Amino acid sequence: MEINLTKEQFRTLIKLLYLGEWAANGHRLRDEYLKEYEDVEQHILKIAEKEGFSELAEFIEDLDGVFPTSDLEEEMQALIEEHEVAVLWETLPLWLAKRDLSREFGLKALKTMDEEKYAIRMFRLAETYEREFEVHGLERLEIGKK
Repeated sequence: MEINLTKEQFRTLIKLLYLGEWAANGHRLRDEYLKEYEDVEQHILKIAEKEGFSELAEFIEDLDGVFPTSDLEEEMQALIEEHEVAVLWETLPLWLAKRDLSREFGLKALKTMDEEKYAIRMFRLAETYEREFEVHGLERLEIGKK
């Protein structure tokens, strides 16, 4: 297979590769990495290093592999943090709403609840949390004792 890319497109591909590999393995312990993603990353980074993209990839002898440079990692970290913040604000209200429904009805009752009724109730609760977070952020979020 052959893929023709401009140098700028290849730089962008490396950045996408970094983000994809981070999404697949960034939360895993090293020995739990999904090898197929790591293998593709190594393959593409070796090409980058061979083709002179030293600002993106560097061979590290002690680790016997080619890895993203610290400059690339720093640049991508800004995008990752932006994503993580967006995910927090999108999912936290839903998780809290699910928790509240579980407390209100119990897990057993939720499993047999009409899907439409569940969805309506859950999204109303989530909207309540969304409004709270829009106005107050996390300022009034507390962890109480049981």
